[in-house]
Amino acid sequence: MEEIIERYADGRGVINTEKWGPDPQKEGYLKYEGQFTVKEVYDAILQLLPEHGIDINYGSPGGLEYFSSVLDNHGNQEKEFPRSRWIACYVVTGGSEGHYIHVDSIDENDKREMVFLGKSLCGREEAENFCAVVARILET
Repeated sequence: MEEIIERYADGRGVINTEKWGPDPQKEGYLKYEGQFTVKEVYDAILQLLPEHGIDINYGSPGGLEYFSSVLDNHGNQEKEFPRSRWIACYVVTGGSEGHYIHVDSIDENDKREMVFLGKSLCGREEAENFCAVVARILET
């Protein structure tokens, strides 16, 4: 899991969704080697959330109702995280209750794909705080 999480000098952890390695044909350069899986990125997010003061306690007061991947929910644990130009984290007010937390990947052609979806019943401010933390972790 350490390869997916990069630590800055201040100890802050961020997630790399792309894999890069040394380019054997160009000394000192890196080359793109693929994407981490959606599950690897999801597990890394869950690992880093407590460092930002967020405890995922599904269904309990102060916790999220859920936060999960919409791309690997059909049992495809090896699906690659979409290669993206941007990652968008935002809150949408639910039609009947709560606030939904969206994490979308946006590619170089502006094609948007939802990757993660969560729900909070703790108010908009808590949902926005969660989004801000996920955005920092994913460096959006």
